[in-house]
Amino acid sequence: MGGDRADGGLVSASIENGLLSIEANESSSNSGACCPEFTVTDKFRLTAGKLVGVGKGVRRELYPAERIAFDRGASSKTITTTIAAYEKKRFSFGAGAGQTLKITTDADDVSFSLREDVESTDAPRSYTAKLPKKGNYTIEVANGADKEREITFTVSIK
Repeated sequence: MGGDRADGGLVSASIENGLLSIEANESSSNSGACCPEFTVTDKFRLTAGKLVGVGKGVRRELYPAERIAFDRGASSKTITTTIAAYEKKRFSFGAGAGQTLKITTDADDVSFSLREDVESTDAPRSYTAKLPKKGNYTIEVANGADKEREITFTVSIK
């Protein structure tokens, strides 16, 4: 237990019902020490002067993806979401091989990226990517402003 930032860095510690509860950051194979993807909560009991683990740790995704549901026959969807200052949200969708993803917004200080390795073009207020294979993809939307705000963006797949 314990570590550096995303790699085991302590998030919180508390005592609940006589158990010590420790929440720590956990990175993934795609993240570095800067950017945790999960938290893990472990519980301990003091037994004979030693801390003993109780049960299995609970792992929680920090940025679970919300599924984008396109209307029947539609190739685009407009989404409005609220994102805290300097935070991000993720959205997932399915697409076919060779399709092109285009994301547009009228908001400043917003960036878009795909979690998958794809050929993409980033421009102010837009993002375009060629989707190489059939399957699921995840968009990350980051608020670069110093305040929480509502962000509206349109996702098109053709």
